[in-house]
Amino acid sequence: MSALAQTPLSPRIECEPAAKCAVCGGDGSLLYSNVRDYLFGVGGSWNIRRCVDEGCGLLWIDPLPLRSEIAKAYQTYYTHADTHSKGSSHGRVRQLSYRLYDLTLRLVGLHRQRRELMYMFLQRAKPGRLLEVGCGNGARLALFRDAGWVVEGVEVDTEAAKWALAKHCVLVRNGELPDLQYQDELFDAVIMNHVLEHVHDPRALVAECFRLLRPGGTFVSITPNSNSFGHAHFTQHWIGLDPPRHLHIFNKSSLLRLVEGIPACRQEVWTSAANAELICGWSLRTQREHSRRHRLLQIPRMVAIACLQYAAVFAHAIRPLSGEECVLRLTK
Repeated sequence: MSALAQTPLSPRIECEPAAKCAVCGGDGSLLYSNVRDYLFGVGGSWNIRRCVDEGCGLLWIDPLPLRSEIAKAYQTYYTHADTHSKGSSHGRVRQLSYRLYDLTLRLVGLHRQRRELMYMFLQRAKPGRLLEVGCGNGARLALFRDAGWVVEGVEVDTEAAKWALAKHCVLVRNGELPDLQYQDELFDAVIMNHVLEHVHDPRALVAECFRLLRPGGTFVSITPNSNSFGHAHFTQHWIGLDPPRHLHIFNKSSLLRLVEGIPACRQEVWTSAANAELICGWSLRTQREHSRRHRLLQIPRMVAIACLQYAAVFAHAIRPLSGEECVLRLTK
């Protein structure tokens, strides 16, 4: 991701009121008001509402960007570049610190958990034909291709789709998934990583993905978790909110409500704290730069992020639904 934006980089986005929950149709109580885009500087501010139905608990932004306007929020989005590029070299002390930190992550199993997330919990599946919806710059598709899968991607962001072809030489079709008119039961796996929260009609998108699965196939979607340790700690500065790009923020209950009626032979939802370092790290940066009371007596950011990762893992061990990310898996 780029440095935190200080001034608007894009035109203001036209919106419409969003008083009702997109999952259950319930009313929404005001959770936060006047939340801004701290990452990419889109002009405007948004309210965050929470569904009053305790069996749902979906969060969403109000007002909701119009479908015709939402592309303005992605003009400088991070998928336009290589997210795996290496940074500058560090001094010996800092390198040693990273190595010690990395060792502790291995001891508690986070490297294995991060690998599972990277491969969308399909690393033990027999390679077949795979579609990634919202494939971004194509880096994950390249990993699956190298693992023996026949891969294809769909991406609405034209610049990201171009990058995927140029950088990773993977097939990516540019456009909305329903408009591409794939035939039924074409893929052994359909995956979405941090995509569902970006769409206006998440139920329709999941149903379309499920239609594309062959019998026995697997659909996996990873999203931010509104019931996470990071959200509880950072509140309105939690990067998982990310207005105006994140239209809906899910938890286990809202995801299970979302897939009601989809004829899956198995539905699973769980959470993971493995990537708390990334999500909490950006939340910490946002909080420090936009909240005066956090500017004094700051411990070094690297130490703070490591502590947040450990704290998130500890919280997850006690409360398994407090991970930073929700994983939804459907088996056809």
